Amino acid sequence: MTERHDAVANYDARYTAEEVALERLISLGGGLSQVLTTFERQSSPGRDETADKFGYVLGNETYKLPSLDAATLLWLGRLITREFLLRHIPSDCDQIIEIGAGYGPILFHLWLGGAPRTAEYCCLEPSQVARHMARRLASLAPIRFTDDTVDLADLNIRSAIRGRKVFVYTCGAAVAVQRLPEDIFDRLTDDPRIVGGAHIEPGAWQIGDATPANLAARDYLLAYGRNENFFLLLKRAEREGILRIDEFTENAWYHALAPFSLVAWSRRY
Repeated sequence: MTERHDAVANYDARYTAEEVALERLISLGGGLSQVLTTFERQSSPGRDETADKFGYVLGNETYKLPSLDAATLLWLGRLITREFLLRHIPSDCDQIIEIGAGYGPILFHLWLGGAPRTAEYCCLEPSQVARHMARRLASLAPIRFTDDTVDLADLNIRSAIRGRKVFVYTCGAAVAVQRLPEDIFDRLTDDPRIVGGAHIEPGAWQIGDATPANLAARDYLLAYGRNENFFLLLKRAEREGILRIDEFTENAWYHALAPFSLVAWSRRY
């Protein structure tokens, strides 16, 4: 219990300064799109030193991109993430759930960028501060928005499911838990209202070939106690017929020490 309490406290501490900056922006006026994009631009560091030193991965290839600052790289990742999710979210989906959503930027970019307009957008996040930030952003637009806490290490989202056709996803949440529960995909598919999901996560080295990008990421992520079984459990779920993998793009983007892969799946009925 103490470890989990400390983890949530760390999440809250991470967002406390950002909450102050967001409130200052909101007080100046403007809608969701203006406030969100301004906040992300202002909170982005000037340089991504890791990308400068080790390179930036795009499409499983590593490049040196010293002329691009961190804000540009952030928006490149936002674009890749948004377009990937939009390809897989059903047009008649009535609830979209992000697990480990932080203050909800991806959820809001989806709503602004063409995801089902009348769906409920649900932010599941351990940090109370981040959820408050998400609620403040949601108040700037006519978006159906809900939020709740979540335990990333002992995942149970059944109480958050309210739609008839639900899509669930993560972006950088699984990597925070060194070993996820063996039945993680049973939990994500046990409710028939969940029709599919997607994950933007580092860790393709678990199931991919021994490419330079995979080897560098494996050594770095294991050294820092990052997730070591998410993709293994995903492939096992496919073999056991729990789900069908519809897309797997290995090491799609991000700096070379932790490139994100794109995985989308649909449940088997």
